[in-house]
Amino acid sequence: MTLIFIFSQQTLTAQIYVYTDQTEGDYYYLNPNVSSHRVGRGGGALGAGDACPIGFNTHNFSTAAIFDTSMPCIVVELVPDPFASVEITSVSADMRISNLGPIYVRFSYSIDSALTWIDAGYDITPVIADCGVATITGTWDMPDFSTDHQIYIRISGYGALEASGRLTVTNIIVNGTLDIIDEDGDGYAAYIDCDDTNPDIHPDAIEICNDIDEDCDGIASEVTATIVPTGDIYVCKHEFVTLYGPEGYASYQWLKNGFIMPGMTAYSVTTEKPGYYQVIVADGTCTDTSEVQAVAYFDNPFANIYSPEGLDLCYDDSIKLKVSFAGDYTWQWYKDGVAMLYENYYKILATEAGDYYCEITTFYGCARTTDTLTVIASCKEGSLVNESTKFTIYPNPVQDNLTISFIMEDNISITGILEISNINGQKITTESVVIVDGILSHNVQVSNLSAGMYIAKITTETGQFAEQFSVTK
Repeated sequence: MTLIFIFSQQTLTAQIYVYTDQTEGDYYYLNPNVSSHRVGRGGGALGAGDACPIGFNTHNFSTAAIFDTSMPCIVVELVPDPFASVEITSVSADMRISNLGPIYVRFSYSIDSALTWIDAGYDITPVIADCGVATITGTWDMPDFSTDHQIYIRISGYGALEASGRLTVTNIIVNGTLDIIDEDGDGYAAYIDCDDTNPDIHPDAIEICNDIDEDCDGIASEVTATIVPTGDIYVCKHEFVTLYGPEGYASYQWLKNGFIMPGMTAYSVTTEKPGYYQVIVADGTCTDTSEVQAVAYFDNPFANIYSPEGLDLCYDDSIKLKVSFAGDYTWQWYKDGVAMLYENYYKILATEAGDYYCEITTFYGCARTTDTLTVIASCKEGSLVNESTKFTIYPNPVQDNLTISFIMEDNISITGILEISNINGQKITTESVVIVDGILSHNVQVSNLSAGMYIAKITTETGQFAEQFSVTK
């Protein structure tokens, strides 16, 4: 049995290459069956430090008056793809020079890796316009040649008055024809056409949503909307979670509970709200909506702290502190910002003055920190006068009128501050008192106070003294 392969040979007449005016030398158009780079420099040509803002600039031209193919030049490189043969018919370019030249410009080409060059045999003299708009068009309607090898095309300048003269080119156009193996006749050679049996499939085709790679980029441009992380997402209340859609698509829109989230059009969204989230992704005419990703939130623990026995160690050698309790809570107590070893229950006995708080954590790891309670020892603050100082309160318990007696052995006369506070350290009254010859006898009306425990404290320049009393009704 004999196998016969039939190929469709297409001849395309077209511009092969077009460079317009980008100073970096980027081409404007390139036939898809040919590859190329930016416009380049050769033969010792250099970039122009004072380059014109439009066009490809080069300088360091030869002052020689006779052309040589090794002279400084501007280079265009073309490489036909496999299964393609290029026939060059003409080359043209718009040119201008500085007043230092180069005076002459000539076209040449090589198809043997720059070993030999074929030149036009005649020269173009550009206009002197420096960075002006004036140009002259040079065209080489060369004897046609066909090749499937790499092509170098040079625009060489010479005869410059000084080597610093500058040549600027714009609108380089390479015309010709292409012979390509193109079975489906869509103008793209089999080498770059990923399906040469279908004219609707080629590198410049428009993708549609049909599971087919129309533009030969290796991807059937069906968008796939996904969200990560996946699975069960639980976050503590008032904490944030970031959801990510797939990167690289043209547009995104996030939904929550089936409704559009205004302004949420990035590929990720950060939220502290529970709900059912989706993302719509689009690329061209293709769109996709992700599956629902649920975000649930665990409640944080209650974080109350209180001291049923007050906050002053002068009336007890230890004070009970308590915080919120639940069966799945764990606790860590802190004193003055330092974790207290082994204090991992909802209540403790504070035996030292300081700032106490507790961090409470639930079974799910959600944590809150209580407010801070300050435990004091008021009777130990400041410096005591001596041990014979007497501070008494009567009657105790009291209903209406409280008498405060204060005797200092030194018999000094000073002013003090009398404070009445509740057992939690909240001040009820504050007043100034005068101690005369070391003696104070002062009445305080307490009938307006609720039944309970209170503290009377006198502060002088010599120290602080406190006593506890109770009010009954």
